[in-house]
Amino acid sequence: MKLHSLNSRLLPDDKFLSIFIDSFDIHYSTQMVGLKDLNNSFLIVSEPYAQHMGMHRSELTKVCQRAKASNISLDLDARDIVIHQKYEHVIKNKQSVKYIDIHNRDGNTHAFVFTKSPLINPSTDNVVGVIHKLDKFSVPYIQHIFTQTNTNNSMDLNTTEFSDRERIILFFMSLGITNYKQIADIMTALRDGEEITHDNIKYSVKKLLKITDTCFYNDMLNSLASSGYIFDVPESFLTKGKFFIGQLDIHE
Repeated sequence: MKLHSLNSRLLPDDKFLSIFIDSFDIHYSTQMVGLKDLNNSFLIVSEPYAQHMGMHRSELTKVCQRAKASNISLDLDARDIVIHQKYEHVIKNKQSVKYIDIHNRDGNTHAFVFTKSPLINPSTDNVVGVIHKLDKFSVPYIQHIFTQTNTNNSMDLNTTEFSDRERIILFFMSLGITNYKQIADIMTALRDGEEITHDNIKYSVKKLLKITDTCFYNDMLNSLASSGYIFDVPESFLTKGKFFIGQLDIHE
């Protein structure tokens, strides 16, 4: 992933930020993207981002400022606090972070992958803002991960059934999350009360490797992908919450 930058001109931070904002709509008119300042307040958002939040663009940029100027509690839970800490991590360490955000609105479940990346002025190497990008938590987001096919070991998915637990394990493995404890912790949080253990995941993975007649994670995932398997999340796991899934070191 490339750092957000304009060009090689020598610009002070305020001028760089101003030019970036002026050109924001050219770059992000069709994407769900927002730009926040170093105090976690919106400076500008794209129209698709505002529509998703159910607010007008100009109004959304004022929400954080009003909340900070008042004594109104933002009702942050433990997961929100962790995400805020990751925001500070983006600024301090010049690294992108990624997490899943699942929420319910108007009776519908919405799931997105948030990526927060530092906006760095190449003239000064200073972080001047944070780019927020939303991607729908769906099949197109996942499928590009698979660059190999294994036509010699394809499966007949019509005769193969996977449990919800197996499907969610396959989904997180398709994201590159292969640590059993991390998968167990995320699944426990998603299930809201049902504890999933390291051994539960280990047993399920062994079963999946046997079903796919493979010995390694990548071979298992590629065999399923080449057979047309869809790496998605069972509806029963889509409960409200924020789940940190990755950190991308993009600063050299």
